[in-house]
Amino acid sequence: EVPRFAKCLWRLQRLQLHSMIVVLRALPPASRDFFPQLQKVHDHQRMMREALQTSKLSVLVIEGCIDFVQLMLDVHTLLERLMIQDPLNQRRSGGPLSYQVLMEHLDKLRAECDEASSCVSGVVSLAVPPKLQAPMVAPVMALVTELEVCSASVRARHSHYEAGRSWEDTLEPVDLQEDFATQQITKPFLDLSGANQTKTVVEVWLDEAAIEYEKNEAFKSRARTPAANYDTFVRMGTAVSHFEPVVKFHVLGRDEDQDEEDE
Repeated sequence: EVPRFAKCLWRLQRLQLHSMIVVLRALPPASRDFFPQLQKVHDHQRMMREALQTSKLSVLVIEGCIDFVQLMLDVHTLLERLMIQDPLNQRRSGGPLSYQVLMEHLDKLRAECDEASSCVSGVVSLAVPPKLQAPMVAPVMALVTELEVCSASVRARHSHYEAGRSWEDTLEPVDLQEDFATQQITKPFLDLSGANQTKTVVEVWLDEAAIEYEKNEAFKSRARTPAANYDTFVRMGTAVSHFEPVVKFHVLGRDEDQDEEDE
């Protein structure tokens, strides 16, 4: 059984790892902090795994690997979606992402799965002694099966990246001749002269931001303050307290004085 102190320390480090992954998901791939943060995440996981292997805590090694692989596969799904949706994130157009880059980072997940798989035999031998002749199912076998599923998911993702890399090799590199901020686009509306307006991407973004700001300001001007809402609630409560005896008299045909006499 895993010592309670060791398990609490491992959970604390795992929470720290989760917070690092949350920060990683919030960073855009094109930022200069994304790949250093990604390397920090892998380094932290490797440090945890090596410490557990040194302490012979193989069960925690497997549990940590399953948790880490599931989280990082979600990150890979997000990166692939961002790469496909935005051509500026693609390596062939000068961006930071490509299937080759994703596959290189996926290899680190494969290494984690291999390290965890090396601990399976020791965990199973402790859970199911070899002297037992009858077939036996131990709770740890479910953990081992989950690790095998994670390893299969990583291998399937690796095959997908290989196919994507072969597809990328057939594409020609995109040469961005103009800076993105100075690219000209034509808006589908007319100015006073009747000609199409041509603006830069930045100018269009500023116009849209100004429209959203005006909408938010108009909404704030129509919104009531908390003090006004409180005053309305007080007035409604006072009105209800005044109308309650009248309603009771007309509905029940009696007032509060008659109720007191009956009592």
